[in-house]
Amino acid sequence: MEQREIPVIINPKAGRKSRFALWLEAILIQPPSLSEEGWWPGDRIGGEIVKAFHSEGLRAQPFITQTLGDIKKTVQDLVAQGERTIVVVGGDGTINEAVHGIAGTQTSLGIIPMGTANTLAIELGIPLAVQAAARVIREGQVRTIDVGKAGNYYFAMGAGLSYDAHVIKNVRSDSKRSIGSLAYIAQGLLESLTYPFPRLRVCSEDSPLFHSEGYLVIIANARFYGGHFKAAPRALLDDGLLDVIVMKNRRFWNLVQYVATMRYRDITKLSDVEYFQCRKIKITSDPLVPVHVDAEIVETTPCVFECIPQALRVIVPANPINRSPTKN
Repeated sequence: MEQREIPVIINPKAGRKSRFALWLEAILIQPPSLSEEGWWPGDRIGGEIVKAFHSEGLRAQPFITQTLGDIKKTVQDLVAQGERTIVVVGGDGTINEAVHGIAGTQTSLGIIPMGTANTLAIELGIPLAVQAAARVIREGQVRTIDVGKAGNYYFAMGAGLSYDAHVIKNVRSDSKRSIGSLAYIAQGLLESLTYPFPRLRVCSEDSPLFHSEGYLVIIANARFYGGHFKAAPRALLDDGLLDVIVMKNRRFWNLVQYVATMRYRDITKLSDVEYFQCRKIKITSDPLVPVHVDAEIVETTPCVFECIPQALRVIVPANPINRSPTKN
């Protein structure tokens, strides 16, 4: 009996990096894992994915995306056709678009990480090397996780607003290629010199009510944020809760401290950071500020964020290295 082809959606425009960017990340960020495949040009990716699947005894049916929105529509069409497994090749933005087409269905999402930050792959322990990631598709297990929602938009990893979203909006694609995920840090430091930092008002809609104010807020579904940075070290992907981090200072050196602490320590231990968990919150500001989900700008304040429990089926390693603990 002929083996069924697995649909593989490929975003050839996902965050490509130069060899220099990979070297910089290794020296300055020191992530626990890197992959040389990050520098592959877009026109090479499809062929390499097909070969990697073939090596694992799998058959790939590639779908090459061309424009914004292709990924969501392709995923929706494949789900409607009854596909039980869909693999997506790309970065966090690509994965986010796929989530909008697959969340709430019985179809499982496989991930081949090929982006700038690859945050969800890191969170789930999915290898960054293509061959190893393809092996996960063959040998892995399905895990059902929560997703967050900001207004009408899903997020698998996290959401942010104001300064955070402003930085994401202004990072140039050529900068991401030149220096990788460090482009966000460099742009963030530059923007911090002129950004007005409006005050953000946070109110949980759970019981008991919780109120807070600050200048930077991260709403996390996962531990990692922007790659190898831990914004919410105690976050679980399957606890039905969002982790909210409110940072109360806006001076340049405070921003540097926040970023460094997220990489090497526990930011929730800082005295000027407030941390709590909830199922639903509302954030307001004056003036209105942009909101991003998984590094994609989608909304403005006021915005309601909520957790949608057990909404996404994902293929993960049978024994993931970086998997966060699950509930008892």
